[in-house]
Amino acid sequence: MKILLDLGDLDTSADDEEVLSIIRNVVANSHELETGELLHIASVTADVVESASSTKPARSFLTWIKQQAKRDDPVGDLARDVKGDSNAPNGRVSKTGWLGYLRASNASSGAIEAFREAWDEFAALRA
Repeated sequence: MKILLDLGDLDTSADDEEVLSIIRNVVANSHELETGELLHIASVTADVVESASSTKPARSFLTWIKQQAKRDDPVGDLARDVKGDSNAPNGRVSKTGWLGYLRASNASSGAIEAFREAWDEFAALRA
């Protein structure tokens, strides 16, 4: 049996692989049927068909965020941190790619929240 499950655009810090893992774990269990029998699901496969988080933007977020360095808000703080980091993703990197970079850099939850705000602003400019 094949079922397509559309989760829409999730607003989560989990990347595509983490969401896939969660879905596999939730589905790959035993479930009681109305008859009282247990249905055991032996294997589950899941793939990301389309994800706004994994789509590369038309222009570089790095270029845009560096231009925000003079702001006096969390986005400006993030911009200054990124501007001074030679390991920041360069080029047209997806939202998921940036979240991966922030996690690998041990970014605080505040920095990740600032990134989400910044990405939303950046994405609105491209729309």
